[in-house]
Amino acid sequence: SPRFIGRRQSLIEDARKEREAAAAATDAAESTETIVFEEKDGRAMLNLFFMLKGAKTSPLSRALKVFETFEAKIHHLETRLSRKPREGTAELEYFVRCEVHSSDLNTFISSIKRVTEDVRTTKEDKFHWFPRKICELDKCHHLVTKFDPDLDLDHPGYSDQVYRQRRKSIAEIAFHYKHGDPIPHVEYTAEEIATWDCCHELLGHVPMLADKTFAQFSQDIGLASLGATDEEIEKLSTLYWFTVEFGLCRQNGIVKAYGAGLLSSYGELIHSLSDEPEVRDFDPDAAAVQPYQDQNYQSVYFVSESFSDAKSKLRSYAAHIKRPFSVKYEPYTHSIELLDSPQTICHSLESVRDELHSLINALNVIS
Repeated sequence: SPRFIGRRQSLIEDARKEREAAAAATDAAESTETIVFEEKDGRAMLNLFFMLKGAKTSPLSRALKVFETFEAKIHHLETRLSRKPREGTAELEYFVRCEVHSSDLNTFISSIKRVTEDVRTTKEDKFHWFPRKICELDKCHHLVTKFDPDLDLDHPGYSDQVYRQRRKSIAEIAFHYKHGDPIPHVEYTAEEIATWDCCHELLGHVPMLADKTFAQFSQDIGLASLGATDEEIEKLSTLYWFTVEFGLCRQNGIVKAYGAGLLSSYGELIHSLSDEPEVRDFDPDAAAVQPYQDQNYQSVYFVSESFSDAKSKLRSYAAHIKRPFSVKYEPYTHSIELLDSPQTICHSLESVRDELHSLINALNVIS
């Protein structure tokens, strides 16, 4: 197939655009990470932890009196049993997000320490919000890409006003759709139906996603991106590019293509399996920073020993992404479970135990 400019949308460019747009905000956030409170207009906002013995009410009364004396405004309050209770006592841990006058901060903390135990302050854990349920996708913004025909002079439809208006009309149907709405029906013209193009999806993605191991590999990239920094998302997008879109894999010692961008492009498929490009063993750390081509054939491809090997390497790579939590996809509720506490992890282990029990029963049946 002939080479053409703007062949397909670049996920890496999308990630890079978001990263650059958020650079100023990121710098501002980093400047506050070394302090334990936030200050604005003479008020100090802090996250305060302390412990009280649960057998008596007087310690709590004294603690509340301190908040009242310093006119502290409480924004959030949580209590829980102490994770490390002392023998013979029932102790409660308190988390309070509150604000006080900046000039009173040191005295306020000293007063709290006199009536409670194990007092500490900490900065608020800050990470990018991400949707955890399908309905929360409605809160996400629509990204305007550089390949939009309204912006890209090289786009074939840039000078075609009829095409651009028709494209806009169809896109707005998707943009205005909200979770739970009836699925809209698009009335395509006879000409549009005659020129319908699903080659990339039907020849590229669908056959590969029918393989369970590959589908899990693809989802692992998405899960690794949740709550990650913009820089890490850019790297994961590049990994996606060199695997799911343009990946090679060995089968019985023979290099074959599995990336959707290769399977749906005869010209690049031939190119990728020829002696012209450089073929490297798949290494997530190297692939994540490898320059890519979105206007021509790739000069470098990465080949995996197997889907299982690629999945294992990706999970090792994702484990080094700095996040204050891990995530797990919950198939029964179609949601993302945040693994950020012993309780949520134990709940997840119960699901694993149930599944293991079912597998043991199945093994006993056929034994």
